[in-house]
Amino acid sequence: MAAGSCGAGRAVAQVGDHVEHAREVASWDHIGLGGDYDGVDHQPAGLAEVSGYPVLLRELADRGWSRPDLEALTGRTVLRVLREAEHRATEPLWPTAPLR
Repeated sequence: MAAGSCGAGRAVAQVGDHVEHAREVASWDHIGLGGDYDGVDHQPAGLAEVSGYPVLLRELADRGWSRPDLEALTGRTVLRVLREAEHRATEPLWPTAPLR
């Protein structure tokens, strides 16, 4: 194994620890991954961009996360929240008539 991959493996494991902690504190239906890296100087090794997500998801799957848990983490939660926000909104979130 290359030296860099050992560091990346440790970093991914640490991020996995953080994700699991967030799940324990907030529950799985209140957390999600996002690809917005604005405002950060550096990212964990192996996760500098969203192309590293499969490595993190494998880490979490190896820890026992189910497919539905991983689906929630990678998008289903945010879609649920957006649908609920739209349902509860007192005004439409976007125009209902065609824009001119």
